[in-house]
Amino acid sequence: MPRFGWSGRTADGKEVSGTLEAASKELLMAVLRIQHITVTSIEEGTEAFSLGAVVGRIALGLLLLGGATLMALIAKGTRIRCSRTAAAYDCTVQTTMAGVRELYTEEIRGAQKATDEKRVTSSGTNRKSSSETQRLVLSGDKATLASDWMAHPVVSCASAAKTLNDNFAKRQAESFETWQIEMPPAAVALVVGIIGLLVILSGVRRAF
Repeated sequence: MPRFGWSGRTADGKEVSGTLEAASKELLMAVLRIQHITVTSIEEGTEAFSLGAVVGRIALGLLLLGGATLMALIAKGTRIRCSRTAAAYDCTVQTTMAGVRELYTEEIRGAQKATDEKRVTSSGTNRKSSSETQRLVLSGDKATLASDWMAHPVVSCASAAKTLNDNFAKRQAESFETWQIEMPPAAVALVVGIIGLLVILSGVRRAF
């Protein structure tokens, strides 16, 4: 709540002054009028320091950062690393959480081709409400290996497949890699994390 500096006169003409917290100038004048003080000037105040408010803001910011971390942790990611061999490339497909924590890794030898697959699933009985997921499929000498299904990955499966196929065809790089991460939870985590940091900073600024 803002703190105002004020000056005025009492009913017997004595000059008085002081500071007072109030929601507005009008409320301040009303409070002083009840005390039979005629206000002659009011100085614009700054918001009064409140340890409780500062702690509350910092706690809210930390809570938002915690929520951002949880959102980031549910963002699935894929990292594909390939190393050239005599005939083709041997690739590892690493499934990650938030693009950092490794969940599991699979390997395919003699990878020569990458394709992208899409599937659309409807929500309940409403056919208009549907979601699309994508995945990469690597084809090797004797087997195929597919990544997990992901919703709207950054670096789409089509782009990742093109990168892989270009390198498979040119066979110039000793090794290369491409990666993906699900966009929706990652984007939400970024926005919530930024808001959390701004709330913490506003709390710290109020303390100084």
